[in-house]
Amino acid sequence: TSPSNMSRSLLFLLLSFCVCAAIAKHSSTTLVLTDSPNTKTTHSKFLDSLQDRGHKLVFRDIYEDHLALHKYGDYSYDNVILLAPTVEDFSGGLSIAQFSQFVDAGRNLMIVYDSKATEPLRELAFELGVIIDEGVTTDHFNFDKNNDDGTHTTILSSNYISNSALLGKTKGAVLFRGLSHTHITSSANIVKVLSGSSSSFTGSGRVDETNYNSPLLVSTIQTPNNARIVIAGSFDMLSDKFYTDGVANSNFCTELSKWNFGEKGVLRASNLTHFSVNPETKQPSNSELNPASYRVGDWTRFSVLLEEYDGESGSWIPLNTDDTDDIQLELVMWAPFIRTNLHNDGKGVYSTVFQVPDEYGVFKFVIDHHRVGYSNLELSHQVSVRPFRHNEYDRFLLIAYPYYMSAITMMVGFFIFGIVFLYGTDFSDKDLTKEKKA
Repeated sequence: TSPSNMSRSLLFLLLSFCVCAAIAKHSSTTLVLTDSPNTKTTHSKFLDSLQDRGHKLVFRDIYEDHLALHKYGDYSYDNVILLAPTVEDFSGGLSIAQFSQFVDAGRNLMIVYDSKATEPLRELAFELGVIIDEGVTTDHFNFDKNNDDGTHTTILSSNYISNSALLGKTKGAVLFRGLSHTHITSSANIVKVLSGSSSSFTGSGRVDETNYNSPLLVSTIQTPNNARIVIAGSFDMLSDKFYTDGVANSNFCTELSKWNFGEKGVLRASNLTHFSVNPETKQPSNSELNPASYRVGDWTRFSVLLEEYDGESGSWIPLNTDDTDDIQLELVMWAPFIRTNLHNDGKGVYSTVFQVPDEYGVFKFVIDHHRVGYSNLELSHQVSVRPFRHNEYDRFLLIAYPYYMSAITMMVGFFIFGIVFLYGTDFSDKDLTKEKKA
């Protein structure tokens, strides 16, 4: 082979590798709504990080005419980022109802406001169950001396949730300037991501009801259909200046946006199998896979492959959790008859072996998994449990041996009595008369 041909082959392989890598990377269409053309410049680092991760960013002015999130029932965007803190009204075609429908369709939304949150943003937040506070969050002890104007409203906070699915390995303080907020109701779907320090407070005096000394600065909502919403009370937190001056702003915002836009923490289940096993060896007792029914008292092995989406490679990887009791299986009829832990084999296959209850009817294998930072995983598979057939009962039971012996004894006694009765000595009337005379 000539050197030129080898060079061409190497170049072709290199180009193929680059193309495959580009295809594998997470890709989605993200609408960025702004109220100023300067936002692209002031928040370039945050926006560039999205593009580097495969997002196709579509910039639109929020006042633009005929602006819509869907067309003929099909949504044009996977995610929406609302970077318009001074918006006065949604007059360009958008409405609060459209944002609500966007979330109801399973799409993702990021709402960012600042210390002058306008009425449309407050109404949109209220539609999502959030009340934006009136006064700017202040901290006289934990503020940034280089960026603060003397009001102590440019604060530093390290009071964020310790969850790798949400924030990765974020370390250090986050630089924040804006308004806190509270949620109308408490729910497992709401996660308090970033709160102020114990010395921070809001101008309105409002505090988080569950943590009185810590105003809520950034929170997330994950709806039952796995749509993800981020509520951030600081427009400056995502700016280039705060990215540079803040210790953890870059990593905090990057990791949070990855979660927000479904680049991590998304789970799926596949390869669900169940079959009968020998109770002693735990090996398959027959070759039937995923049978439609089981007999009461049977031993069953259940397994399922759980995977997590990796946005960096654009592929699904096995889910490996350190908590061995984290994922559970239920066998449910009208209520759970069995609830047991699933054990991971290290390759994402979660399995368990259990005995079918002594109750026949229609059951369901159910996995209802809700964990902070991960998408809701709901899995259901129906099977039936039947009683013993007439030819499946044991013929001789150890506990019934006394009854067997009594029956045999009675038959033997009846047999002996019959022989004696039929073939024994016949005492006639004459013999009886002779016995009397004698």
